[in-house]
Amino acid sequence: MMKNKNRWISICLVVILVFNFSVSVMASAGYDKTPPVINYIKICNPDQIDATEQLEVEVDLEEEESGVTKFEIIMCNDYGEELDATYNYDTTGNRILFTGKTKVKMQFCNTKKIHSGIFKLKRIYVHDGGSNIVSYTEESDAALKNSTQEMNVIKTAFDDNPDQDLDPPILRGMKICQSEDIDASEPLEIELDIEEMGCGIHNITIDVGKNSNSWGDSYTFTENDKKINGKIKMEVDISNAKLGENEIIYVEVSDNNDNVAGYDIDSPEWEQFDTKFVVNTANQTPEIMSFQYEETKIQAPDLLKAVVDINCDEQGVDEICLWLKNEDGDMKYLEWKSEDPIKSGTHKLSFPVSPFFGNEEWELYKMTVDGRNGKHNSIEVTSDKEQFDTRKISISSSFDTVYYGSVGNVSAALKKIEEMESGQTVVLECRYEKTAAKELFEAIAGQDKILVFEDEDVQWIFNGKNIKKNKCKDIDLTVKVRRTSGKEYGYADDKYILYMQYANNGELPGTVEMRVNYEYLYEKYQTSHNNLILTYYSNGSGDILDENVKVEEDLYAQYKIKHNSIYLLSSSYPRLTAPKNLIARSYKNKQIKLSWSRVAGADGYGIYRSTSSSGKYKRIGKTKGNKTVTYKDSKTSVGKVYYYRIKAIGNEKNTKAAYSKKISKRAIPSKVKDLGITNRKTQFRISWSDNWCRGFEVYYSTSRNGTYKRLGRASDCLYMTGKQLKKKRTYYIKVRGYEKSGSKIYYGPFSDVEKKYMG
Repeated sequence: MMKNKNRWISICLVVILVFNFSVSVMASAGYDKTPPVINYIKICNPDQIDATEQLEVEVDLEEEESGVTKFEIIMCNDYGEELDATYNYDTTGNRILFTGKTKVKMQFCNTKKIHSGIFKLKRIYVHDGGSNIVSYTEESDAALKNSTQEMNVIKTAFDDNPDQDLDPPILRGMKICQSEDIDASEPLEIELDIEEMGCGIHNITIDVGKNSNSWGDSYTFTENDKKINGKIKMEVDISNAKLGENEIIYVEVSDNNDNVAGYDIDSPEWEQFDTKFVVNTANQTPEIMSFQYEETKIQAPDLLKAVVDINCDEQGVDEICLWLKNEDGDMKYLEWKSEDPIKSGTHKLSFPVSPFFGNEEWELYKMTVDGRNGKHNSIEVTSDKEQFDTRKISISSSFDTVYYGSVGNVSAALKKIEEMESGQTVVLECRYEKTAAKELFEAIAGQDKILVFEDEDVQWIFNGKNIKKNKCKDIDLTVKVRRTSGKEYGYADDKYILYMQYANNGELPGTVEMRVNYEYLYEKYQTSHNNLILTYYSNGSGDILDENVKVEEDLYAQYKIKHNSIYLLSSSYPRLTAPKNLIARSYKNKQIKLSWSRVAGADGYGIYRSTSSSGKYKRIGKTKGNKTVTYKDSKTSVGKVYYYRIKAIGNEKNTKAAYSKKISKRAIPSKVKDLGITNRKTQFRISWSDNWCRGFEVYYSTSRNGTYKRLGRASDCLYMTGKQLKKKRTYYIKVRGYEKSGSKIYYGPFSDVEKKYMG
């Protein structure tokens, strides 16, 4: 069973997409307000198209800002079959396209069931990085008239498999196994009778609803169970069901060849199906009782703050979405979500507004709310509902921008930079293209001109006054930002910190002011105006660069850097974690060898010792660097018990660190190693490695697990047996070292047992 709590979001987005495609030009949802223009698309080899390969085309377009990220060609034959080919920037090796003529390769999308033959151009869709979408149709637009009109497709995937399954599965029957007294916290069991004689079932989707509230659940079949023909039982998540009668409103069955059969209330078979069930136990559906903005003017990126009155059960609400619409009909949503759900009552909530939201006015037309119990509710906002704020929200850029474009369109950006006046700003988005060309930095070097590179998570703000021409070079703007445990990097007091890994560019053309997105920081700090600590991190240790990094009102953290590396943001000073896995072993004569696990951020380790469990510990030594995690204590007395603990050392003098757990060890001889036995006719020559003991004892037995007797003692690492051992027998030998302290003898552990036959 695959539960998809947010499936409703996907459904809504599909609806939005379909709505937007119904008009020829859609307005931007970002700074780029100008839709791209396609003058023509020419097929490079229109008479010999192999739809199992890529389609090569020449495209002539006009796009000076965010760049074309995707375009799609739809072709149709006389039988109504549609063949799609798509160009996507994120496909390996593809790039964003700007003004001019260029040749690209497109990917065919659906050739499984398409016959070869003559196809005519029907429609072109074009997307840019600012979310502008253009739709060219065969009836009206010159772009299609100038493009290749007819194509001869000589091969498709269907030609490779003409006997493939083209028939969709058939739903013969549907029965709800228990239709009354249902607890919505338990899945609903449904029995389906399906006829599928071909390539096997791929997926079954069930939509359930009551009134305007509906949701879906699906089951995707594995390789082992997809060959089903007959009755099958599946469990459907109904956690969003309401008390009283609910019903199944749609069933879709697909096979592994993309054949789909859908059934709803208008299907002739529907009356035979069992579709209704009664829920008598259900979690409370959360409700938004009132909603009011605290402010309606936003400079993105920022937070839209609102007062929300919620009614819900004890499990609370963990997600609220505001669905917005502008005057052009574009739709977007703002989302508040939290790991800690809020309960019934009035709450002040903040909805993050991304930097790519655009410069325009929006109005609220719908709110959705999700309870931690799985319940979802959708509330339509209309002018007659006074409890909901219907004022328009004005969203604009936080930069006074004279030009907004793409970092990939270098020539257009250079032209605008040359025209801009002192103190003005050019913003280049780098969501898609990641390389800032050397020429961009050279164009502003030494001048009071501001160049901003903007991504979803970070903003790079360069002022030309801080840039030197002789240091200009291409810069990879890739930054990987993630939350991680502070303990991994030497921050024992932080549950998690912000880890920012920059591309390997080294020194930058000049000092840059970095801003890091609220999405990570808000989850951690839940408030603004924190003083954060910026640390440069390299090879397991860190240097504190700034102890007063501000989190602004928009919950972006701002800091300055001069070169790319790994940086950490934390709310507390580093306190290195305690070394783990501390082990003490006997080493040589009465010495003790310690070992432990590395601590992230350490630049060495201090070794502390005491002669009693509760006594005072004194540092007896230290190691340098983070590679050495062993220490040999040679200043010991045989028979004495010592207590140890270890503490990491930071590369800053005031770095705090936690002690390891204490461990004790008695100073005794170490284990005898390298035991070897040579047969000398009627004697054994027994030798071992020296471990600097006063003496050794040699033991023997006639069975490995039997009783061992002492053969004798040796003062060095060699022992010759006498007449105690008899010929034609197998013996087992082991050796241990010993030391004396006054009248007491302290023995070390025995060596491994060696087996030898006396010949």
